[in-house]
Amino acid sequence: MKAIILIIISLILYAEPIKLINSKTPILNYEMLDKFSHTKKLKSTFDLQNYQYTFVYLKDLKNLLCKHARAIKFSAIDNYEVIFTKEETKHPNIVFAYKINNKKININKKGPAKIIYLSHPKPLKEIFLINKIECINE
Repeated sequence: MKAIILIIISLILYAEPIKLINSKTPILNYEMLDKFSHTKKLKSTFDLQNYQYTFVYLKDLKNLLCKHARAIKFSAIDNYEVIFTKEETKHPNIVFAYKINNKKININKKGPAKIIYLSHPKPLKEIFLINKIECINE
């Protein structure tokens, strides 16, 4: 019974698009992200397995969604939030991951999207299960 409930919840959450707030772009889809994407094999901080991640550098995502904003805020399904300032988004190791092994990240792998670090031993700011991105202008 728990497995069926988990599958239903996963399907509901996974089908939901990532909501954008104060963005110059009204919708964020995989085709849009794929235009700026990169891939790299990395060890997951969650299950310590190696995966091929598809990602967009955080600076590119910020420029795509909210070029002139002073910060970008990511919110998770559980309402946890992380804010990256304009300066922090320029860090070359911080990326917005949205695929694992060329497939959309499902809820079991902490998707639909998450922030990962390409070469940091311990993430400075960490968020997964991202369902909302907000451009902070003030």
